[in-house]
Amino acid sequence: MRGFQLPSRIEGLLAIASQQFANQGESDHVKIITNARIEIAEGVTDDDWSDGRYGHQIDLCLPPPLAHFALDETIDYAGEICSVLRRLTKVPKEFIASVHLCADHTAVSKDWRRETGALLTAPTLESPDQEDETRIWKGYALRVFLSHRAEFKVEANSLRDCFAERKIGAFVAHEDIEPNRKWQTEIEKALDSMDVLVAMHSQGFSESLWTNQEVGIALGRGIPVVSLRLDEDPKGFVGATQAVSGRGKTTDKRTAELTGCFCKIPNLAFKLRAVILQRWETSNSFDESKRIMDDLEALGQLTANELAQAERAFASNDQLYRCRLVNKHYPEWLKRQKAGLR
Repeated sequence: MRGFQLPSRIEGLLAIASQQFANQGESDHVKIITNARIEIAEGVTDDDWSDGRYGHQIDLCLPPPLAHFALDETIDYAGEICSVLRRLTKVPKEFIASVHLCADHTAVSKDWRRETGALLTAPTLESPDQEDETRIWKGYALRVFLSHRAEFKVEANSLRDCFAERKIGAFVAHEDIEPNRKWQTEIEKALDSMDVLVAMHSQGFSESLWTNQEVGIALGRGIPVVSLRLDEDPKGFVGATQAVSGRGKTTDKRTAELTGCFCKIPNLAFKLRAVILQRWETSNSFDESKRIMDDLEALGQLTANELAQAERAFASNDQLYRCRLVNKHYPEWLKRQKAGLR
């Protein structure tokens, strides 16, 4: 049997392809690649009669929550992923013949009947309607739930206000609940509609029943959890991930570092892109321009259209091109961005 080299490299190639799609804002492609179980049929296309090239077929087996992508005939996800993988592949006499999407029957839960919801069980959380979401998140595109001890509410409120300056919505329990609204119901609606949870690890955070439940709900829903390490190190499941250090830092610095962390999470970065570019276009102070420059650098590679938008804004907004701190970083950032598009 012929020994092939390319199949052993597929995992690494998929990782690179996932980042390429993330940089382009193609979050669905990232979900497919990240969650698929990989099967490879080696040498299915044999061109040995002409130039001795062998093609391999890649099956991306999707878990039930993503199986609908395999049925979607409006977007050629498999073809687009295959095209990127082919451009990344440099193995003599071998190539990727095709990519197929299929449902992964091995990933079906034994308790799938109950999980369909057909048993008419009541939902765990109170779900928000459109009016609720507008009230809770103030119309911001990115929604951050700030999980904190009651004794730390002043710092949580300050963090919420700094996020608002960056056009990011943050929810602080009790403080953001309107009078005469049931506080637990409002918290449940926020937890059910958040994009990311920031766990503010002040002293006693890990001992609080409420913060433990909030973090558990986020993990159970597959929502990103970002830890802000204050007086206490993260414990339990969240202790396994990198935390943002908040000790001895100003609220503005904490907000900047958390925003930078969000920019590294594809689904969150996708929502932040338009927000950051709009802030870049409309910046009305040198201080704001410097903050946005930091966010742009954290955001990673822009698309060609987004980069053109950023260049036009820089050329027309004197709060950008006259800002000394922006001009210290912008030329090199622009150079890297243009190199990344080649």
